Amino acid sequence: MFLGREPRRFGLIDWKRMYREAGETLQNLGLQIDPKAVLGSLNIASRQMIAIARGVSLGAKILVLDEPTSSLTEREVGLLYDVIRRLKEQGTGIVYISHRFDELYAVCDKVTILRDGKFIATRPLAGLERIDLVCLMLGKQREDFGKKGRDRFRRTPRSKHFRTAFGNGKFNARSAFKKCFPTCRSSADIQKC
Repeated sequence: MFLGREPRRFGLIDWKRMYREAGETLQNLGLQIDPKAVLGSLNIASRQMIAIARGVSLGAKILVLDEPTSSLTEREVGLLYDVIRRLKEQGTGIVYISHRFDELYAVCDKVTILRDGKFIATRPLAGLERIDLVCLMLGKQREDFGKKGRDRFRRTPRSKHFRTAFGNGKFNARSAFKKCFPTCRSSADIQKC
């Protein structure tokens, strides 16, 4: 936590003070991690918590967490949520980047939607239904998600696009992609469609 900014006394690292301050920071976040533990010996969740604690110890007023649960177990995700709630109570701003709706609704107060690198909207999550969030993300209206809209993205052999792409018995990936996702220009756009 103090790498590059170790507390010093008489020109030497003050290990006692450093461990004490690290322990206090970890304890304030509700973390049961030994401040003397070697970082490499800890699991991924503990390493992430220490990275958050480092930001707190630096006096950060805003923390940016980009997909923080991607490699965590369910129990570790719960621990992360507890830490986030404590930080919010202490007045720290959290920018939580995720594509998982459950996470957003569990820890966020507001959501900001960006599409193609452009700002679309900011809404409070308290009254925002998931379908409305999806509509904002896709640039669609609720009415666009009628029966026809659901069938358009079906991936079963009954799909018109599937039959067209495979109709002649030969598979053409580019043709299949363009027919199933006509608004996408490349496979990189698939998440935007």
